[in-house]
Amino acid sequence: MEYFSYAGYEIPIHLINMTGGGPETFGPVAEHHMSDLRTTVGVEPSYSMVEIGCGIGKDAITLTQILSDEGRYVGIDIIKPSIDWCQANIAKRHPNFSFLHFDVRDQLHNPNGTTSTLDIRVPVPAGSVDRIFLWSVFTHMLRPEIIHYMREFARILKPEGLVFATCFVYNDEVLATARKTDRTPWRLFFEHEHEPGCRINDPASPLSAVAFTQDALQSMVKASGLVFDRPVGQGVWSGLPGKHSQDVMVLRRRRRTWLGRLMGLK
Repeated sequence: MEYFSYAGYEIPIHLINMTGGGPETFGPVAEHHMSDLRTTVGVEPSYSMVEIGCGIGKDAITLTQILSDEGRYVGIDIIKPSIDWCQANIAKRHPNFSFLHFDVRDQLHNPNGTTSTLDIRVPVPAGSVDRIFLWSVFTHMLRPEIIHYMREFARILKPEGLVFATCFVYNDEVLATARKTDRTPWRLFFEHEHEPGCRINDPASPLSAVAFTQDALQSMVKASGLVFDRPVGQGVWSGLPGKHSQDVMVLRRRRRTWLGRLMGLK
């Protein structure tokens, strides 16, 4: 087995390769991720953080240098060998870091999984998390699964907590530019409509890349108990100018009005 040396860890290269990129981009992507998180939603040493799709710990390793003993990190993924490695290596050195495996069926990374995304429950206390982040997770999910995750986020977020989630957002200009510039290795043209407001890139592998309209995203967010904290941040994946690689949603819990509180409504 081949290993990649990074920040004092010997990381199995085959696990790095399973979730995109390779050893040559591991460090630069980790630095980009943390810079984007810090400038977009902020990261403080005392934060409680949850990462969905933590992979082999690219972001967790960086966060071990940021979070204090008062902070907490929970990483979740469907690739069990990656979770096992993170738990045996990162969590062993940092007791406030933990990693959990969800054995969810997935076309790409866990086809023999025993559960559905709709069955999962993030095992942290309600109202306990400052930041939730997901890199390229909603880009591989359809509406029901995304709404389920968003509802879980609404449950576990602190009142002032935030979600940072990347996605693909399309309109006519985005699709035209993406097909003209072809900026990525995956030819993200989204030529196939899956349902109104949702397009997929490859009918043979529908979850390999999924994109939504702004209206579709708004509908999902509304159904979840979350709200947009700010407008969607445009990514450069399509060839249009932006501050992110993929498009970025920043979400928070819906705040109850005084009338809603008086009536016991959410």
